[in-house]
Amino acid sequence: MTTTTIKLEPRLAHKRIQVINDALPGFILLLSGFEALTSKGFTSDIVPYLSIVVGLVVVRWTVEEFRRKAKPRTVKWFDVAAGCAIIVDAINRYNTHKGFQPAHVLILAGIVIILRGLYEEKFPRRRKVVLSDEGVFARTSPFRSLSCSWTDIEKIERNASGVVFILKSGRKVLSVKRAENGVEIIDRIAEAAAGRGIAVVETR
Repeated sequence: MTTTTIKLEPRLAHKRIQVINDALPGFILLLSGFEALTSKGFTSDIVPYLSIVVGLVVVRWTVEEFRRKAKPRTVKWFDVAAGCAIIVDAINRYNTHKGFQPAHVLILAGIVIILRGLYEEKFPRRRKVVLSDEGVFARTSPFRSLSCSWTDIEKIERNASGVVFILKSGRKVLSVKRAENGVEIIDRIAEAAAGRGIAVVETR
């Protein structure tokens, strides 16, 4: 069989949390821009206005991407732009005569946001199930993964929330109850296993 990769689609509640997380750079810029205008009043300095404009664009783009269910980009250029704008704002606020100050936090936040925009798709947080000739690999969280070889699987127990791999060396549980496409994933694993003569048992 050819290698098949199935992304674990998050449920609506998780997607909403992710939208807030993705829009965070925009909120930081909006807050920073409005705070600067409130403390200094209208000024010829372009940085506060730039922060507000970029912040609005990032928040709007994030919401629109969520609504149209757009596929994630390899590079999130709005995150990169937001990170750059945050760093510019921090430099504008930086006071060489002070020690630790909010500008240091903003610079660090800007760098993190730029790196997130450039490399987020390569981070291991992408949840997926991979079916190959060797076996099953699944990543259900940034720090949790599962791997089973077909030759080591004696049988599979499937239920509404996931599958249990009964192995020669023990057992492993794959839970997909938090995935919107959990049923599809369970069916695909069961189908691949049955095609290799592995018993699939329905349980509660």
